[in-house]
Amino acid sequence: MVFKGYPGQPTKDKHLQSSSQLIFNEFNDYEPDNLLQQAYEEALEFQLEEGRMRQALERIAGQTILIQEMEKPSPFCFPIMEDRLRERMTNESLEDRVKKMQLAFG
Repeated sequence: MVFKGYPGQPTKDKHLQSSSQLIFNEFNDYEPDNLLQQAYEEALEFQLEEGRMRQALERIAGQTILIQEMEKPSPFCFPIMEDRLRERMTNESLEDRVKKMQLAFG
C-alpha cells in the first residue's frame, strides 16, 4: 500500500516511514479489528516467521548449555572484539588493529 518509488529511483526511508505511519494510524482508528489485526498477523507470519522462530526457541530450550573456556578467541567473537577496538581512540586504521589482534591470538 506504500509507494516505494519507481525502478532505479527508490523513495527515501523518511518518506516511506511517514506514509506507513499515516496508513497505520488510519487502520488503527477505523479498522482495528480487521485490517490492523491482519497486518499484525502478516508481520508475524511472513516477516518474523513466527512459526520457525518458535520451533527454534523450543529446540534451544530443550538443549544442554555447555560453557567451555577457550585458549584463544573463537571466530564467533570477532564482531565483539572488533567493536571494542573501534571504541578506542587511536590513529591506527581498523585494518591495522585487526592485524595486531590476529598476531596476538594467532
